[in-house]
Amino acid sequence: MNTKTKFKIVIIESAYDHWDSKLTQKYFSDAVSLKLRGYKAEYPYGILPVDTTDFISTHHLLCKETDLGLYPLMAYKSITYQKAAIHNLPFPILNLAKSIGINKHEVAINNIVLRCESDGLKLSYDSSWTIDPETRKDRELTQTLRNIMTALHSLYHHNAKTDEIISLGSLRFKMERLFLYWGYNPIALESKPLDQFIVPSYFNEPVMMFHQTSGFSKQALEDARVYMNLWDDRLVLDITQLQDKQIKVA
Repeated sequence: MNTKTKFKIVIIESAYDHWDSKLTQKYFSDAVSLKLRGYKAEYPYGILPVDTTDFISTHHLLCKETDLGLYPLMAYKSITYQKAAIHNLPFPILNLAKSIGINKHEVAINNIVLRCESDGLKLSYDSSWTIDPETRKDRELTQTLRNIMTALHSLYHHNAKTDEIISLGSLRFKMERLFLYWGYNPIALESKPLDQFIVPSYFNEPVMMFHQTSGFSKQALEDARVYMNLWDDRLVLDITQLQDKQIKVA
């Protein structure tokens, strides 16, 4: 781990449920600001990496400790099919497949959704992977953040008892390597892996869709143990903890 930087994990569980908390408002705003900084640094003007589901998603932030407080360096979000359904919103990844006309992917996702519904399985879609653009200039620190991401991603879903996960990986940033290392596989239809495709709203960015059904890889879990203390010291903002006043709200 980079010994010059002290890190803190902050997890916001559905800001919609405790929006009156000033602490929630602060870190939600920080998450949105980081996504805007990160995506606007990599895409042309017009990129919009924020939508309605941000208010009901789980936001995962890795921050550095500074004299002025916590400063987010990396973030991503998760939303379950079940949570989207509660709010009568379409499951984002299925909605994306429909909107851009990738029919085979749409069928594959729909099959997964129907099976998970039938079997009572918890299905998550994870997206909006972002690293602060200034931080990217420091290769050593960026690699450390990716290592911590392994711990954050695997330990969160283990703790949340997630059964299956769907995600997108940008080929430009070689995210496919990270997903394969984590234990994902390319999403498949009738046992045939599906090809990459482009996302028009991300200015025709080539991506691949990945699916995890058997948990994280042994190597990823072993590597995650290095950061168990960081995980155990995480700050979680959710309706239960805020109601119980286990977290001081400004």
